[in-house]
Formats: sequence, C-alpha cells, structure tokens
Amino acid sequence: MREPRDLAPALDKALGSNEVWCVNVVLDPAAYRNTGTMSMAI
Repeated sequence: MREPRDLAPALDKALGSNEVWCVNVVLDPAAYRNTGTMSMAI
C-alpha cells in the first residue's frame, strides 16, 4: 500500500478477521539504504 488513505480500511479488515494478516506499507522510500545493504524501518 502506498497511499495513507488505504491504511485504515486495510487495518479494519485485518483486525476484524479471525485470520492472520500481513499489511505491507511503504513507510518512506528515502529511509532505505543503498542497494546491497539491509535496512528496516520501524
């Protein structure tokens, strides 16, 4: 998901379910390091 407006509906759907969900969110593309290195944004 790339648009902030998409987050609330995705979370509502995930939290309202009895299933396991993974919500993939692009936080800030500029926060990632150069190619070839590992980075995590939390």
